[in-house]
Amino acid sequence: MATKSKKFKYSLFTKAICLFLSAIMFCSAALCAIMFFQSVIIFGPEDYLTGKNPTFYNTLAFKDEFASDVYKITQIADSNLSVTDELISSQAEESVNKAVESYLNKKAAIIKAELEYAVANYDESYFNYEYSAELVTIPETSKWEPESSFEEETVNVPKNIEAAQKILNTAQGKDFLNYEALVRSDAFDYDFSHTADIYTSEDAMYSVNFTTSNLKYSKEQIATEFYAQFNEYKQSFINDIIYDTYSYIYDLEDLVNFRYYAEDSQGKVYSNITDKSDISNLDNHDIYAFFDGKDVYIQGFTEDKNTTERLKNSLNLSNGKYVYVYMEDVLGNNAENDIYHSLYNVYYTLYDFSASTLISVFVISITLSIALFICSACICGHRNDNDYPVLALIDKLPTDIHFILTFGLITAGVLGIYALFGSLWYDSPDPYKNLILLGFIFTAIATLCWLLFTEWVLSTARIIKCGYSFIKRTLLVKFADRICKSFKKLKYKITEVLSYKPKILTTKTIIAVTGYVGINVSLILFAIGGYYLISSEELALLSIAVMIIFNSIIAYFVIKYITLLDKIIAASCQHKEVEFGPETAPDSLAILAKNLTNTNAELEKAIEKAVKDEQMKTELITNVSHDLKTPLTSLITYSDLLSKCEITDESAIKYTNVINQQSIKLKRLIEDLIEASKVSTGNVNLNMSILNLSELAVQATVEYAPETEKNGNEIVFNEPDKAPKVIADSAKTYRIISNLLSNAKKYSAPNTRIYVSVYTDGVNGYFEVKNISSEPLNISPEELTERFVRGDKSRSKEGNGLGLAIAKDLCTLQNGELKLLIDGDLFKAIVTLPCADKEL
Repeated sequence: MATKSKKFKYSLFTKAICLFLSAIMFCSAALCAIMFFQSVIIFGPEDYLTGKNPTFYNTLAFKDEFASDVYKITQIADSNLSVTDELISSQAEESVNKAVESYLNKKAAIIKAELEYAVANYDESYFNYEYSAELVTIPETSKWEPESSFEEETVNVPKNIEAAQKILNTAQGKDFLNYEALVRSDAFDYDFSHTADIYTSEDAMYSVNFTTSNLKYSKEQIATEFYAQFNEYKQSFINDIIYDTYSYIYDLEDLVNFRYYAEDSQGKVYSNITDKSDISNLDNHDIYAFFDGKDVYIQGFTEDKNTTERLKNSLNLSNGKYVYVYMEDVLGNNAENDIYHSLYNVYYTLYDFSASTLISVFVISITLSIALFICSACICGHRNDNDYPVLALIDKLPTDIHFILTFGLITAGVLGIYALFGSLWYDSPDPYKNLILLGFIFTAIATLCWLLFTEWVLSTARIIKCGYSFIKRTLLVKFADRICKSFKKLKYKITEVLSYKPKILTTKTIIAVTGYVGINVSLILFAIGGYYLISSEELALLSIAVMIIFNSIIAYFVIKYITLLDKIIAASCQHKEVEFGPETAPDSLAILAKNLTNTNAELEKAIEKAVKDEQMKTELITNVSHDLKTPLTSLITYSDLLSKCEITDESAIKYTNVINQQSIKLKRLIEDLIEASKVSTGNVNLNMSILNLSELAVQATVEYAPETEKNGNEIVFNEPDKAPKVIADSAKTYRIISNLLSNAKKYSAPNTRIYVSVYTDGVNGYFEVKNISSEPLNISPEELTERFVRGDKSRSKEGNGLGLAIAKDLCTLQNGELKLLIDGDLFKAIVTLPCADKEL
């Protein structure tokens, strides 16, 4: 029962259900949150949170839209461009004069500061007096005496310093503008800015900013520049009014439920009312407002002071304009492009969802979603066919790449929501038309982001459960580790090369390497010295030519050496003697060739002896086994006949049974010896066919189940969903399975389970046996498959050590493999056989 519970817990169905329900709960929570904020936008936070569902005309959204449309129609009626142009133009001269005055004052202050600096620092090179005197008139005053610190130079005061002091003594304010020529030109490299306030209507004021990048203009030049800037601003303001007017007209064009009539001071009418008699019957409507040229009247918002104030500010117009607006009592059903019709539909869609209901559903849904998310994290990585967690395919991605992909997609989803919200809400003439659709789209994207986040967390959980380091699996760390290993490997190789000491060619090697390097270095030094030190190009060219000839000769001998070495390598691969022909080989290669010839001869002798010994051993086993079978058959026959005789002595009966049992055991051993001998030499006839590996395993498991239960063990067979079809010999494959089950029966710990599994990966079919050993497995898997080797070193249990060896050889003969794994006391044997869809 516990096994079935565990199987259900870690099944793919359970994982999918947890993930699906978690996504559904999160989707529900996201939808509740979005509907909550939509309701706050429509009803208003105060009314909605207190549970007061207002009527449609008292919702915050309706009052905002109504006040906005009233403002638009009043702006349209007030957009008399000729009046506005005349009003702004009348303020041009005053604004420009103030800006010019500010500009000149700033320029005069700079000139004064420059002259004060020249006098204070006694800088005679600050400006050229002779040149400047031709441009300006220096005032005649009493002779200026410098300060006491310059007493020694009183007689020789520079003319420019004296002139600057005279100017400072006599000039004030804008008088300094007359001495602009005395000041360096760079002094006027300052940005200038002046802001002037102008009225665009009787109750609206804006600012004009006059600017220049320097102060080098004259009064006439800067006045012309500021007039141009003023006119440019005025035209920009007029263009904005035109654009806003057309925008307001376009926005009001499709309105059916909002009725308006407006007349400007020039008598131009803007209206969507066909029957003008409706203007005199405004009292018949619940929502209306009008301005009759003197007073403002508002109906329907008496309890909302904020909305009433907004409407009054919009309707208080001048110049004798008239504005009448009202709302239809019954909203038009066919007004598809009317914003009030869309708002009305949204209002009744959200009307029944109270704040308390949405908050409760949100809390429950998000709690269940998090709980299911935690459950998914707990069971992820575990599978029914493994006793330990395993990684999924996506976990093979480097963790940093996985993180960047996941949160990159989440960020893209968030940006998509933001862009979609801006497109369908702020940039849409009727945002309420798509408000419900927008909510569902937001919910879908938010749920997708939740699934992406869940997938990343589950992947991280699998990595941690499997004992891997999250940091070490990053691509950056792997790259750094690969670089470190490469450097270590390079360092090791360099150290190995430098620390190597030739054993035979010591003297010759040192002389050759030293001589080669020394000659090349000498020739390079001769070339450099000849060219740079004694300027002898001939010596440099001669050194280079000698170096080329010398290296060419060395290259010839190196190529010849490599050619002879290649012949030695080729001969070693073919196990032949080395033949150099007429060429004379160096001593090193001659010694190597001679040793290789000797090695080949010794190897051939060793192989010949090993083959002969193996044949003798196999023949000995076969002959001895056949020789033993004849007397053993007689022993079994006579012991059987003896057991059927009437023997009264109990000891004789006991001895007879022992002789019979041991004879049968000896017969089985001899048969195994003969079969092992045949299998190891390949002397076996195979009848290859397509087998159902699962059916064969079931047959063997059922046969061994009773004997296994006698030892207190239980065989648990995990049958696959799809039975693997393999290409094998049925009898030999059954013998392999039988040997493995027999081995598990003999060496399993009492009262433990033996797990048998059959599965496939599409390429191979697998038969797997797992059991807990009754004795410590202090032996390697490789030793267990050798003949006459047993895991039970004490030989306290039955068995001859041939079962696994025979199974391994039979697997090899059928193009398969037997793999043994030992983990503590856990023993696992896996048989691999090729599937039927592979080529025979």
